[in-house]
Amino acid sequence: MTSKEPLWQRYSKLKSGYKVAICFAIIIVLSILYQIVAFNRTSSLYVQEVLFILVPILIWKFGEKKPLYKMGFTSGKESLRHFIIGLILGAISMSIVFIMLLAVGNVSILGNILKPNLNAKLLSDLVLFIMVGFAEETFFRGYCLKSISERNGNLKAIIISSVLFSVVHSLNPNVAPLFFVNVVLVGILFSYMALKFSIWFSIGFHAMWDYFEGNIWGLPDSGIVVKGMYSVKFIKNNIINGGLVGPEGGLVVTLVLLVCILIVLGVKQGKNFCAY
Repeated sequence: MTSKEPLWQRYSKLKSGYKVAICFAIIIVLSILYQIVAFNRTSSLYVQEVLFILVPILIWKFGEKKPLYKMGFTSGKESLRHFIIGLILGAISMSIVFIMLLAVGNVSILGNILKPNLNAKLLSDLVLFIMVGFAEETFFRGYCLKSISERNGNLKAIIISSVLFSVVHSLNPNVAPLFFVNVVLVGILFSYMALKFSIWFSIGFHAMWDYFEGNIWGLPDSGIVVKGMYSVKFIKNNIINGGLVGPEGGLVVTLVLLVCILIVLGVKQGKNFCAY
C-alpha cells in the first residue's frame, strides 16, 4: 500500500545520515549537470557554491518545514555583529599563523614587504571566499550539524560533521595525516562558533581564514597555491609549516586551532547555544 503522507513528511522522518547523504547527492548531481552544459568553466565553481547554499536551505525550509533560525541563520543586528567579528578573527588567526611561521624561520617573504601585489583579483577572490565560507558553513554547520544533533545531541553531531568536513577536504592535493586532523579541528571550532553564537560567526571566520592564507600571505591553501598579495617560500618543507599542503597540514595551525577552540569554549554562552 502506498503511503498517503506528503513527501516532505516522509523525508523529515528519515534518519539524519540519509538526509545529509540525499542533500549532498542532489548538490553534486546538479553541479555535474551544470558542468556538462556550461559554456564558461569558471562559472561552474560559483554555481557549485550557490548550490551548497540554496539546496540545504530549500530542503530545510520547504522540505522539512523548519524555520531558518533553527539552522543557525539568525537575523538582526546581532547576526551582522557575529559576521563582522568572525571576519576580523579569521583574518587575525591566519595572520598569527603566518607570523609564527616567520618567527620560527620556516617561511620567508620574497620581495619588498612594503610593496604588496595589489590587483583586482584580490577583490574578486574576496567575494569568492565569502561565498565558499557561506556555502560550506550552510551545508556542514547548518544542515549537517543541525540535522544530526536533533536525534543524536550536539557532541555527536559536532564529531560526525567535522569528520565529514575533513573527509571532503582530504580530496585536495598533497594531503597528509596531520591535515586530516587539523581540518577536523577546524570543523569542531566552526561547530562551536555556530552553536554558541550563530552560523554567521563561522561563515565570517571561515571566509577570512582561507582568504588570508592564500590571497594575502601567499601560503598554500589545502595544497592549492595561489598568487597572493605577498609571495613567500618555505625555507624547508616540514611538519611545522605543513610542506606542500600548506599551514593546514602543520603543527603551527594545530596549536592555533586548539587555542581558538579553548577560547570559544570559554566565552560566555550565547542565547542560541544548546548545551550537549
